[in-house]
Amino acid sequence: MRATVAKMPFKLREVFVLYELEEVGGKEIARILEIPENTVWSRLRLGREKFRKLWTEA
Repeated sequence: MRATVAKMPFKLREVFVLYELEEVGGKEIARILEIPENTVWSRLRLGREKFRKLWTEA
């Protein structure tokens, strides 16, 4: 799993890891990364898609 996550683009990976693995909420991620909350949800969606793609290719 680590290798798959490491292949993700940084901006998607940081949100994916914080939300899915560290269980940090969306509002808190937005505060930590200093980005709009909608950006968090967008990156999370894209990150999940990228993770799925990379995982199935592995």
